[in-house]
Amino acid sequence: MGYDLHVTRGDGRPIAEGEWRAYVAGDPELDLTGVAEAPTPEGTLKYENPGLACWRRHPSGEVVWFDFRRGQVVVKNPDEPTIAKMLAVAHALRARVQGDDGEIYESSDGRPKSPGVSLGGRVRAWLSQLRPTPKIELASVPFAAGDRVRDFRGQMGTVVAIDLRANHGMGRVEVRFDDGRELALTAIAHGLDPVLDHEE
Repeated sequence: MGYDLHVTRGDGRPIAEGEWRAYVAGDPELDLTGVAEAPTPEGTLKYENPGLACWRRHPSGEVVWFDFRRGQVVVKNPDEPTIAKMLAVAHALRARVQGDDGEIYESSDGRPKSPGVSLGGRVRAWLSQLRPTPKIELASVPFAAGDRVRDFRGQMGTVVAIDLRANHGMGRVEVRFDDGRELALTAIAHGLDPVLDHEE
């Protein structure tokens, strides 16, 4: 898939296609071709886009594609000379060079600056720290330790222990059933009904 760098304004204002075409027309190192072809074992791979330009002045002699799409210019897997060219393009278009994860390139040495947190983002983070932690409402149960209870299948048992602060405030109810089973249930969803004396 590779790593893309973008010449972008990054502020919601796209680079207009007319701006890009005008820039390419005035830059002797770029040619607006609109199509790229590459041979593959299965045949020729062809990519067409009206805003596609090639840079033929890379020091190695290779062709580098500058692909204008959705208001920005994209270059795949750029090296240092290509990043330097992208920085020149960005300067002329009053834009910047930005990586896939928002990192900003200000020099061609390949070392980006991490994306900064906006003032709004810093204020939101600060306010979230001031927000009080909500108080947990402890679960309540209609029985106490030692009471007889019945589960949803009608099985009878005795409540052994209740801890309403367990499980991060969801509570725990421990029950010993008449058939010998011992279960620990969550208090907020225990599924137990108290058994009255006359129901035994």
